[in-house]
Amino acid sequence: NKNFTSAVQLIEKKDSQKCLKFLIAQSSNFLKSKEFKKLDSVLTIADGISLYSKDTFSIANIMFMHALSNNIQGNVAEAESLTLRSQQLFEKIKNKYQTIKTNRVDRAVFMDKGLSDVSLNYYQKAIDVATELDLPHEIAILSFNLGNVYLDLNNFDQAKSSFLKSVELSKNSSFKIPKLELEFSLANIELEQDHWETALERYQNCIQL
Repeated sequence: NKNFTSAVQLIEKKDSQKCLKFLIAQSSNFLKSKEFKKLDSVLTIADGISLYSKDTFSIANIMFMHALSNNIQGNVAEAESLTLRSQQLFEKIKNKYQTIKTNRVDRAVFMDKGLSDVSLNYYQKAIDVATELDLPHEIAILSFNLGNVYLDLNNFDQAKSSFLKSVELSKNSSFKIPKLELEFSLANIELEQDHWETALERYQNCIQL
């Protein structure tokens, strides 16, 4: 489309980065509100501008937005493919923070496919990166979610350890622990380990939350 190419060239001459930043922000809003037609339109424009400007970060970021959209809409295979491709690009430009985000989607995809053991590897990798970058907020979130994976794998000791680590880290971060979910998960762990009194106490705590 000649008109589209001309528009891309015009935007690129003015300031493609500002334009891409605006489009990505808009796509985030449409993703949250699940307005997928508008999201697709915005991402199509962003695709053209990022490819024309040959900005690897923007290409990877927009590809990741496509992955998120596909994952929410249930297109798991496409989401997995796009996430892995965007992750490779982020790793290529050594953007470790963004690889944490792509790992989150990878983990969600594998959890949806019933592959908790595979998801576990992605969580551990993301925690290693977050630790290296000294991001306690991210580690708190990851540790909480890791607890759910261990719970799914019936590894109750590791699940409890991950949940409690998340609680400790959240004290110095902006991450707010979902208290009811936490207490209910810990109650289930205590029950599975035959700690009846502690389990009952935690279940009673759930009623009060």
